[in-house]
Order: sequence, then structure tokens, then C-alpha cells
Amino acid sequence: VARTLCERLVEFGLGRRVEPGDAALRERMFAAMRENGWRVSPAVEHLVTSPQFTHRRASILVSHP
Repeated sequence: VARTLCERLVEFGLGRRVEPGDAALRERMFAAMRENGWRVSPAVEHLVTSPQFTHRRASILVSHP
């Protein structure tokens, strides 16, 4: 369940499907949850500080009418 949650958080946070290059991020998120009593916030912190999140294309950040 926790691995699926990490995958869905990545998809939601990045606004796209999970790609093979996201595997390490998903594993870091999962490990952070496991090490912190299965709390979600450490996983979210890993997501929002990841290169995938901080270097997203600007086009997905702009709302289209």
C-alpha cells in the first residue's frame, strides 16, 4: 500500500505518469515513510525537494483555459 501511495504522490506532484527514472525517488519516499512510522509527510518532503519536482517544465504549471 505504501509503495502505491508513493507512486500516486509522484504522479500527482509531477502532473504526469511515473517514468523509469522516478524509481529512485519512489524508493527514497518509501524508505522515509518506513523510517518515520509510516507517516506521509517525509515522503512528501522528498518529493517536493526532488529534481523532478523542482525542475518541472513550466508548461505543466500554467493553467490552460
